[in-house]
Amino acid sequence: MLLSRRFVSHPRIACVVKVLGGTPQVVYVSAQVQTQAQAQTQTKAYASMQDAPPITVVTPQSPNPIQEPLTAFAKYSLEFGIVVALASIFIKFSMERFMKIGSQSKTFKVILPRKLKLKDDSDTDSEDDEDDEEDGEDGEDGEEDEGEDEEGEEGEDDDEGEDDEDDELNNTRLDDVAGIEEAKREVSEIIDFLKNPDVYTALGAKMPRGVLLSGPPGCGKTLLARAIAGEAGVPMIIASGSQFVEMFVGVGAQRVREMFESARQLAPCIIFIDEIDSIGRKRSHSSSAGNTEQDQTINQMLTEMDGFVKRSGVLVIAATNRPDMLDEALLRPGRFDRHVSISPPSHQGRIDILAVHTRNKPLCAGVNLESLARVTKGFSGAELENLCNEASIHAARKRRENVNQECFDEALDKVLLGIETGAVVSESQKRLISYHESGHVLMGILVNEYDVVRRVSIIPRGSAGGVTLFEPLDEDNIGLYTQQYLENQLIVALGGRVAEEIVFGRMKTTTGAYSDFQRVRKLAWSMITEYGFNQHLGQMSWADQALSGAKANEIDAEVLHLVEWAHTKATNMMQENESYLHAIASALLEKGVMTDEDLRVAVKGISCYISKSTGANFK
Repeated sequence: MLLSRRFVSHPRIACVVKVLGGTPQVVYVSAQVQTQAQAQTQTKAYASMQDAPPITVVTPQSPNPIQEPLTAFAKYSLEFGIVVALASIFIKFSMERFMKIGSQSKTFKVILPRKLKLKDDSDTDSEDDEDDEEDGEDGEDGEEDEGEDEEGEEGEDDDEGEDDEDDELNNTRLDDVAGIEEAKREVSEIIDFLKNPDVYTALGAKMPRGVLLSGPPGCGKTLLARAIAGEAGVPMIIASGSQFVEMFVGVGAQRVREMFESARQLAPCIIFIDEIDSIGRKRSHSSSAGNTEQDQTINQMLTEMDGFVKRSGVLVIAATNRPDMLDEALLRPGRFDRHVSISPPSHQGRIDILAVHTRNKPLCAGVNLESLARVTKGFSGAELENLCNEASIHAARKRRENVNQECFDEALDKVLLGIETGAVVSESQKRLISYHESGHVLMGILVNEYDVVRRVSIIPRGSAGGVTLFEPLDEDNIGLYTQQYLENQLIVALGGRVAEEIVFGRMKTTTGAYSDFQRVRKLAWSMITEYGFNQHLGQMSWADQALSGAKANEIDAEVLHLVEWAHTKATNMMQENESYLHAIASALLEKGVMTDEDLRVAVKGISCYISKSTGANFK
């Protein structure tokens, strides 16, 4: 836009020249004239000029063509100024945030062993006694000095409180860790090395730089790391992998340097990094800011653990649930020299874990920890601890003086199925559920080489109307199952639907067997395609193969044949023992919950495999 005062012959007329699309246009604006006729009369002189541009005369009654572009220009200028101001504020805030994050040197927690903490406390007490004596000798200043001393003592107390918050005591020992004996034996050498380093260094041995603990969640990786530091009597620095991740490139690497520097000052010292896969995952070729920050952090970690400058006295223990995601340079010997895999506890391990978590609880004499360990197969240490805690809560809610077996049964049902829904169930539905669960129980009793029926309930919990619990027959099984065991599992799973068909008829069956059918299909498919338990496909795995239409149809036919065979087998067995089905269902309707002892009475006279200890048959 070009503003000009050229071509003006009359002092009372202002002229504005606008350039629109390359064509100049002269606009006359007059505050003296009121009509178009007066304006035309006053501008004849200009109109007669040679090569004059087109003339547009504007009066106060006509719209002003200058106001619109000027308003738009002011509007855009204001918006541009606001954007610039906001950008300046954001840049300033970002720089302040970066400086603040970079200045935070303590992003980890230091845990001292008890003996070092007690020693520090004794030294502090002796220094305080000396200060008190000096204050007593210098007590000539009267009340002013006393007031200052009180303020000083309050300040010291505050400092001590802050130290207590930063540095905690580590009272964890290996006796507090149960169920992972193999892992404890693996780390025992490291503990002895930290206790007696001279014995190993005299023979030329070097302490491992790092130990990687891997395993499912809740199996005791963090607890084992605390026990290592507690047994060795050395300080321990605890950090999480997520604490090194920031949006600013370089912050994570700085925190890694500060953490290792603090550890060297406390050497011998242990650094424990939980969820190391957050920063130790495989490096990528992307140039984004997030990947650059992660790559710099892991590069600093690699350098600190085993770089050009050799350092000793610091042991790094890391825990992860996903070791396959870690970078290969981080896993090599010299950095993480030992890889300790922690698996879910065995039967004896679950007994030991339950004993650890119940040693401070007033247990009733009838509590059978061995039976609880059998029925909680597959539970982790954290889940077993939660089970014991739920049992104590149930006992406290019932205002009992001790924790009995009923509290553990209630806690087990709550953990597995959820709390009681309190839903109102009609008598017809209750009767149907009792026969459905009785079908599972009867099949579990009749088949050979299968788990032992322990408990059955028709009390609605969560999304389940009823449940039947089995104890594993072979406690030391490492995951090797026979074809007969898997076929029996199919028969037991179909027992609920078969019972409904026999008692109520095929047209009166319900959708209650939905979850049973899902389990049956998954198991039958695995038996045919993965385990080689088929008739015509051969002894090979078809699970990961690209199957043609004909081969897929053949697999489906095999799966259907296996399921139909299990259904026919369950129907024949239940028809032969239908009287016991009615006996179990009647007792279950009356009691709501039946244990193995109650089932023993209900099925008296049947050849079953229900003994919880010896497994002996009885008639």
